[in-house]
Amino acid sequence: MTDRREFLKFSATAGGALALNRSPLNRLFDAGTATKPLKLLILGGTGLTGPHQVRYALARGHTVTVFNRGRRN
Repeated sequence: MTDRREFLKFSATAGGALALNRSPLNRLFDAGTATKPLKLLILGGTGLTGPHQVRYALARGHTVTVFNRGRRN
């Protein structure tokens, strides 16, 4: 178990590496193309994270259907 100071040092280092595009973690955020396009249903697609998920899925070539409660357009 690490203490708070070690955690903050690691977080700052990882954040800096991501900002400088020098980390293998950047591959996680690269949309790329899907091996097999999927049909996705995203519940709450107009909420806090929904629009980001929809854009990411579309960028990868998936077919997206959004279901929401009609509180937003």
